[in-house]
Amino acid sequence: MDIPLLVQHFLIHLHETGKKHSTVSMYKHDLMAFFKWLNQHSPDITPGILPEEKSCYEEYLTYLKEKNLSEANLRRVASHLNRLLEYHNLTDQFGALKATTKKQRDLVDSDFITEKDTFSLLNSVVSKKKSDRNSIANT
Repeated sequence: MDIPLLVQHFLIHLHETGKKHSTVSMYKHDLMAFFKWLNQHSPDITPGILPEEKSCYEEYLTYLKEKNLSEANLRRVASHLNRLLEYHNLTDQFGALKATTKKQRDLVDSDFITEKDTFSLLNSVVSKKKSDRNSIANT
């Protein structure tokens, strides 16, 4: 499937605003998956055109939920669709898409690096100054 022109313009915009290549690639992947699904499930919609009905996007997010995508992935896809809609000034028509109503879980201690691991990591990093001193001493 070819990349719709409206997605191409959006991806160029992301690149020009300093988004990393990996971020732009993820947007491209998510948006192309949406348009592929749209072409298969709504053949009455002209390919490469953004639907103007919120229900199309909600149906897609429901489809992804039924595929058991994680909450984080659902949020990412909804965010990517929202940014595309914002870029094309369509969010005023039906507001932001929400992939899930579940609240993200609170962070717990095990989500963070321990103090011991922090010091181990910092001690394993070679200082450029120390490296320069060693190379000067060896000459």
